[in-house]
Amino acid sequence: MALKDGRVTAQGPPRDTVEAALVQDLYGLDADIPHAPGDAAGPSPRERVSVG
Repeated sequence: MALKDGRVTAQGPPRDTVEAALVQDLYGLDADIPHAPGDAAGPSPRERVSVG
């Protein structure tokens, strides 16, 4: 479950709910959301970093 301003913005298993748009909305981060096949723990958001 993800909350923003006390309201539910996403609900369900992380594999089904954690997406780049959700991370952007909740935290203001431009993130890549890798999904490993068979990963029961779900995704691990990573902030995109520009170099140069």
